[in-house]
Amino acid sequence: MIGRATYDPGWKWSVDVGGSAGPKNCTVEHVGLVISGKAVVAMEDGRIFEMKAGDLFYIAPGHDSWVVGESGTFLFISWAGQTMPNITWADLGRSWTATQALNRAR
Repeated sequence: MIGRATYDPGWKWSVDVGGSAGPKNCTVEHVGLVISGKAVVAMEDGRIFEMKAGDLFYIAPGHDSWVVGESGTFLFISWAGQTMPNITWADLGRSWTATQALNRAR
């Protein structure tokens, strides 16, 4: 699956997704390319790293992430991950948009 996602300034996974879905950290792996903006990823094991425009990334399951900065949107394309069981687009809130269909467990 190839997807595109944007996150607005102030977006944080553990608040905007995990808060409504229940889990503390994202359990999906992600492989992609950052098109614009900056975000931070914090792994369960304590490692923290920043992603910025031009970065290719692999993020293992078990992480939180958030947009860095007061302005600008974090935009990335991905070709793996993005499958979030039992979460609907409505659960993800105003800051998430994507061009692919959500595959979710029923």
